[in-house]
Amino acid sequence: MSGREAIMSLLATVCISLPAYSESGTRTVQELIELFSRPAPEDGEPQPYQSAAQLIDYAGMSEQLLAKSQWEHFTPAQQREITASIQSLLEQRYYERWHKLYGRGKVSYLGEKTANDNVYVSTILVLGKEKESIIWELRPRGGKLMVTDINADGKDMLARLKLRVQRHLSKDGYDGLISWLKRKSRTQS
Repeated sequence: MSGREAIMSLLATVCISLPAYSESGTRTVQELIELFSRPAPEDGEPQPYQSAAQLIDYAGMSEQLLAKSQWEHFTPAQQREITASIQSLLEQRYYERWHKLYGRGKVSYLGEKTANDNVYVSTILVLGKEKESIIWELRPRGGKLMVTDINADGKDMLARLKLRVQRHLSKDGYDGLISWLKRKSRTQS
Protein backbone atom coordinates (compact mmCIF):
# COMPACT_ATOMS: atom_id res chain seq x y z
CA MET A 1 0.00 0.00 0.00
CA SER A 2 1.44 3.39 -0.98
CA GLY A 3 1.78 6.25 1.51
CA ARG A 4 -1.13 8.09 -0.10
CA GLU A 5 -3.36 4.98 0.05
CA ALA A 6 -2.46 4.47 3.73
CA ILE A 7 -3.40 8.08 4.50
CA MET A 8 -6.69 7.73 2.63
CA SER A 9 -7.45 4.53 4.54
CA LEU A 10 -6.66 6.23 7.85
CA LEU A 11 -8.76 9.22 6.83
CA ALA A 12 -11.72 6.97 6.06
CA THR A 13 -11.34 5.27 9.45
CA VAL A 14 -11.18 8.62 11.26
CA CYS A 15 -14.25 9.91 9.43
CA ILE A 16 -16.22 6.77 10.29
CA SER A 17 -15.16 6.44 13.93
CA LEU A 18 -15.71 9.97 15.22
CA PRO A 19 -19.15 11.27 16.24
CA ALA A 20 -20.80 13.96 14.13
CA TYR A 21 -20.42 17.65 14.98
CA SER A 22 -21.99 20.85 13.70
CA GLU A 23 -21.18 21.93 10.17
CA SER A 24 -19.55 25.19 11.29
CA GLY A 25 -16.09 23.63 10.94
CA THR A 26 -16.75 22.89 7.29
CA ARG A 27 -18.05 26.44 6.80
CA THR A 28 -14.89 27.86 8.35
CA VAL A 29 -12.70 25.75 6.04
CA GLN A 30 -14.85 26.72 3.04
CA GLU A 31 -14.46 30.41 3.89
CA LEU A 32 -10.71 30.05 4.21
CA ILE A 33 -10.41 28.14 0.94
CA GLU A 34 -12.61 30.70 -0.84
CA LEU A 35 -10.38 33.47 0.47
CA PHE A 36 -7.29 31.76 -0.91
CA SER A 37 -9.01 30.74 -4.16
CA ARG A 38 -9.05 34.37 -5.22
CA PRO A 39 -5.95 35.56 -7.09
CA ALA A 40 -3.14 36.68 -4.82
CA PRO A 41 -3.10 40.46 -4.49
CA GLU A 42 -0.49 42.36 -6.45
CA ASP A 43 2.14 44.43 -4.65
CA GLY A 44 0.49 47.47 -3.12
CA GLU A 45 -2.97 45.87 -2.98
CA PRO A 46 -4.51 45.06 0.41
CA GLN A 47 -3.54 41.61 1.67
CA PRO A 48 -6.21 39.14 2.84
CA TYR A 49 -4.41 38.68 6.13
CA GLN A 50 -7.08 40.26 8.33
CA SER A 51 -9.81 38.10 6.81
CA ALA A 52 -7.74 34.94 7.28
CA ALA A 53 -6.94 35.92 10.88
CA GLN A 54 -10.68 35.73 11.60
CA LEU A 55 -10.58 32.04 10.60
CA ILE A 56 -7.17 30.92 11.88
CA ASP A 57 -6.46 30.73 15.61
CA TYR A 58 -2.87 31.96 15.77
CA ALA A 59 -3.01 32.26 19.57
CA GLY A 60 -4.12 28.63 19.85
CA MET A 61 -1.38 27.57 17.45
CA SER A 62 1.21 29.43 19.47
CA GLU A 63 0.08 27.73 22.67
CA GLN A 64 0.30 24.31 20.99
CA LEU A 65 3.89 24.97 19.90
CA LEU A 66 5.00 25.24 23.52
CA ALA A 67 4.51 23.05 26.55
CA LYS A 68 1.84 24.40 28.89
CA SER A 69 4.49 25.23 31.51
CA GLN A 70 6.54 27.11 28.90
CA TRP A 71 3.54 29.12 27.71
CA GLU A 72 2.48 30.01 31.25
CA HIS A 73 6.06 31.05 32.08
CA PHE A 74 5.86 33.92 29.58
CA THR A 75 4.23 37.23 30.42
CA PRO A 76 1.07 38.22 28.53
CA ALA A 77 3.18 40.68 26.49
CA GLN A 78 5.62 37.89 25.56
CA GLN A 79 2.72 35.58 24.66
CA ARG A 80 1.33 38.28 22.36
CA GLU A 81 4.75 38.75 20.77
CA ILE A 82 5.11 35.01 20.17
CA THR A 83 1.63 34.88 18.65
CA ALA A 84 2.29 37.89 16.39
CA SER A 85 5.61 36.37 15.28
CA ILE A 86 4.01 32.98 14.55
CA GLN A 87 1.21 34.69 12.62
CA SER A 88 3.70 36.69 10.55
CA LEU A 89 5.77 33.59 9.84
CA LEU A 90 2.75 31.57 8.69
CA GLU A 91 1.43 34.45 6.57
CA GLN A 92 4.77 34.80 4.82
CA ARG A 93 5.42 31.08 4.51
CA TYR A 94 2.00 29.78 3.45
CA TYR A 95 -0.33 32.46 2.11
CA GLU A 96 1.21 32.80 -1.35
CA ARG A 97 1.44 29.02 -1.67
CA TRP A 98 -2.21 28.63 -0.60
CA HIS A 99 -3.29 31.19 -3.22
CA LYS A 100 -1.57 29.12 -5.90
CA LEU A 101 -2.91 25.77 -4.69
CA TYR A 102 -6.51 26.75 -4.03
CA GLY A 103 -6.68 29.13 -7.00
CA ARG A 104 -5.81 26.30 -9.41
CA GLY A 105 -7.14 23.28 -7.55
CA LYS A 106 -10.53 21.83 -6.77
CA VAL A 107 -11.46 20.86 -3.22
CA SER A 108 -13.81 18.04 -2.32
CA TYR A 109 -15.17 17.71 1.21
CA LEU A 110 -15.14 14.22 2.69
CA GLY A 111 -16.63 14.91 6.08
CA GLU A 112 -16.45 16.58 9.45
CA LYS A 113 -16.03 14.82 12.77
CA THR A 114 -15.18 15.71 16.35
CA ALA A 115 -12.97 14.26 19.05
CA ASN A 116 -11.97 15.80 22.39
CA ASP A 117 -13.52 19.19 21.50
CA ASN A 118 -11.50 19.33 18.26
CA VAL A 119 -13.22 19.29 14.90
CA TYR A 120 -11.60 17.64 11.90
CA VAL A 121 -12.65 18.55 8.38
CA SER A 122 -11.36 16.12 5.77
CA THR A 123 -10.81 17.34 2.22
CA ILE A 124 -9.09 16.30 -0.98
CA LEU A 125 -7.32 18.91 -3.08
CA VAL A 126 -7.07 17.97 -6.76
CA LEU A 127 -4.45 19.73 -8.89
CA GLY A 128 -4.42 18.24 -12.35
CA LYS A 129 -3.74 14.53 -11.83
CA GLU A 130 -2.36 15.02 -8.31
CA LYS A 131 -4.52 14.51 -5.23
CA GLU A 132 -3.62 15.66 -1.75
CA SER A 133 -5.56 14.72 1.37
CA ILE A 134 -5.86 17.58 3.83
CA ILE A 135 -7.22 17.32 7.34
CA TRP A 136 -8.07 20.64 8.95
CA GLU A 137 -8.10 20.75 12.75
CA LEU A 138 -10.36 23.36 14.33
CA ARG A 139 -11.03 24.34 17.92
CA PRO A 140 -13.60 26.60 19.49
CA ARG A 141 -12.35 30.12 20.24
CA GLY A 142 -14.54 33.10 20.98
CA GLY A 143 -17.76 31.26 20.16
CA LYS A 144 -16.68 29.96 16.75
CA LEU A 145 -14.53 27.22 15.31
CA MET A 146 -11.13 28.34 14.03
CA VAL A 147 -8.38 26.47 12.20
CA THR A 148 -5.53 25.44 14.53
CA ASP A 149 -3.60 22.97 12.37
CA ILE A 150 -3.42 21.49 8.89
CA ASN A 151 -2.20 18.04 7.98
CA ALA A 152 -1.45 17.64 4.26
CA ASP A 153 -0.73 14.08 3.14
CA GLY A 154 0.54 13.15 6.58
CA LYS A 155 2.68 16.27 7.02
CA ASP A 156 1.46 18.10 10.10
CA MET A 157 2.19 21.84 9.90
CA LEU A 158 2.37 22.46 13.66
CA ALA A 159 4.28 19.30 14.51
CA ARG A 160 6.99 20.30 12.05
CA LEU A 161 7.10 23.88 13.32
CA LYS A 162 7.04 22.76 16.97
CA LEU A 163 10.33 20.89 16.58
CA ARG A 164 12.03 24.02 15.29
CA VAL A 165 10.43 26.32 17.89
CA GLN A 166 11.44 24.01 20.73
CA ARG A 167 15.00 23.73 19.41
CA HIS A 168 15.41 27.51 19.22
CA LEU A 169 13.75 28.10 22.59
CA SER A 170 15.95 25.58 24.40
CA LYS A 171 19.12 26.73 22.65
CA ASP A 172 18.60 30.50 22.54
CA GLY A 173 15.84 31.30 25.05
CA TYR A 174 12.92 33.63 24.48
CA ASP A 175 14.89 36.42 22.77
CA GLY A 176 16.58 33.97 20.41
CA LEU A 177 13.24 32.36 19.54
CA ILE A 178 11.62 35.71 18.72
CA SER A 179 14.65 36.77 16.70
CA TRP A 180 14.56 33.53 14.70
CA LEU A 181 10.78 33.80 14.07
CA LYS A 182 11.10 37.37 12.84
CA ARG A 183 14.09 36.54 10.67
CA LYS A 184 12.29 33.53 9.14
CA SER A 185 9.15 35.54 8.36
CA ARG A 186 11.23 38.18 6.54
CA THR A 187 13.08 35.62 4.44
CA GLN A 188 10.00 33.64 3.34
CA SER A 189 8.54 36.15 0.90
